[in-house]
Amino acid sequence: MLSLLKSRLVNIEKDILAAYVKKIEEGTMSKGQLAKLLGISRITLYRKLKQYGL
Repeated sequence: MLSLLKSRLVNIEKDILAAYVKKIEEGTMSKGQLAKLLGISRITLYRKLKQYGL
């Protein structure tokens, strides 16, 4: 049960990041702004983008 919950949370995180990557590509948001919005460092953001292949 716990691994199913973790898997779902990972998918939700990936989907959220993918949606914001589109905003970055459109030029309406920077990676720094996204990191601040999510409450994480830019280094963590870069690690998550790499982790999810975004």
